[in-house]
Amino acid sequence: MKVFVVGDLHGDYESFKNAVKIFDENKKEGDILIFLGDYADRGPNGVEIISELFKLLKIRKDIVALKGNHEDYSKDGEPRFYPCDLINEANAKIIGGWETFWKETFQNFLEYLKPAFIIGKVLFVHGGISKKIQSREELFKKENEEILLWSDPYDGEGEIPSSRGAGVEFGEDVTNKVLQKLNLRLIVRSHQPNKAADGEPFFEHSGKIVTINSSIFYGIPFMVLVDPEKAKIEKVVRLIDKDKLKVF
Repeated sequence: MKVFVVGDLHGDYESFKNAVKIFDENKKEGDILIFLGDYADRGPNGVEIISELFKLLKIRKDIVALKGNHEDYSKDGEPRFYPCDLINEANAKIIGGWETFWKETFQNFLEYLKPAFIIGKVLFVHGGISKKIQSREELFKKENEEILLWSDPYDGEGEIPSSRGAGVEFGEDVTNKVLQKLNLRLIVRSHQPNKAADGEPFFEHSGKIVTINSSIFYGIPFMVLVDPEKAKIEKVVRLIDKDKLKVF
């Protein structure tokens, strides 16, 4: 079993389409495709990505989508982050505007998004972790969601409040303790796509955390193929080169 992983898209519709095509043309039985969140904003095609991914999630068991901080809305459709471009985009593209898109598509789309996902020895999450995560069950408690959506690794020890959201910045010691508690070896995340803007995965905390970028609006978009039992990235596939769609 292999896991195809897509990071932040931020309205990059071409990378989204190419990622799905790569998966569909190269998957084997048991393989899955995981999106790590942040589907809209900054790029122009968040509406299209959300609408098409929503259709896929309703009919396919081999595709998983995580929640990112750019999917963090109140029950009334108010974003808990800034800037939010999706509302203006929906107003321009959808008959009935944001209100219709929220009620008929986006609100239901959010119900399919997971806060985290574990396969083999790998934790897939949008942002990160904190010392509050003492068990796998803690990953799925609503009170810990902001930690998973907003947290970032840093070079120090312990953890400090995040300077850019509701999570924390966590050091390598926290990573080691949480991975040990969860019996895992690797965290695959996005949330800081600028770290991987050169088209290569960005490793931190002695290789236990890797950040990826799948949006052209942050550099060279790519997806990765992960062996979940070995906790290892096996391949990196750039999403902007149509000549390399069949690579496996």
